[in-house]
Amino acid sequence: MGSTDEDKRDETLGRAIVGVTWLIFAARFLLITTVIALVILYFIDKPLWIAPVAAVVIFIVYRLLWRLVWLFIEWAGKQK
Repeated sequence: MGSTDEDKRDETLGRAIVGVTWLIFAARFLLITTVIALVILYFIDKPLWIAPVAAVVIFIVYRLLWRLVWLFIEWAGKQK
């Protein structure tokens, strides 16, 4: 069996990788959503400053829905 120091080091490395991956995902999501919102706002002749605000709101809603899905999965798993 591996030592506890090695396990802690592996867990720390895993958390760091997940954290960096999540930040990259969030940045890409916000960038892509902002660009799409900019194009839509440009064509409907609305202020373009709304695009990054809309992207953040959409990201927050996405995260909340994702969290609700996982809470439901946990709840359903406990019902068995």
